[in-house]
Amino acid sequence: MVKVNLDLMMVKRGISSKDLAKAIGITPANLSILKTGKAKGIRFATLDKICDVLDCQPGDLLEHSEGESIMNKYGEKQSEIENRAQLMDLLSLAYNNVKDPKFSNFRVQLVEFSKRINDNQDYTKILLGLRTSILQADLSLNIKNRISGLPTEYSDIYHFIEPQLKKIDSNVLEKYDHYGFVPLKFGSTVKYD
Repeated sequence: MVKVNLDLMMVKRGISSKDLAKAIGITPANLSILKTGKAKGIRFATLDKICDVLDCQPGDLLEHSEGESIMNKYGEKQSEIENRAQLMDLLSLAYNNVKDPKFSNFRVQLVEFSKRINDNQDYTKILLGLRTSILQADLSLNIKNRISGLPTEYSDIYHFIEPQLKKIDSNVLEKYDHYGFVPLKFGSTVKYD
């Protein structure tokens, strides 16, 4: 990840954002985008002007640090693609192998989740919904036996998605509150209306 230290250098040189923007010929809004690190790139001519005005080197302004890089994002995307394929296989296996009539509603939901995966819908939302559906597949089981009492194919799905959901931090989960999913203790969720 590339960190932008423009603010720090501006303080060291005692120059305001307005003055720097005027000196290098860009708008204060564009300078703000550069300062916050939200810019996707910078022209070498602009970088050269900034260095001239602040009397510094590019390395004083830009710093590479450990963190999310383009390669990490690609690896995460590739991992999600593989997880989607594996989840699709688990859903298909569960649908084809479990014929017990008491799970007929859940079998319909398996088809719906398969369609969502095929339509490339939000993977986290799919995982949350699937976990909720699995936990509600047989409400006659007490909470301690909710997963272990299900057919193996269903518990396999649960054990596949649960570690993925545990990797998601609370900030990301907050984004899904408006979908009606409320995370509870022990990693379960309930859907509310």
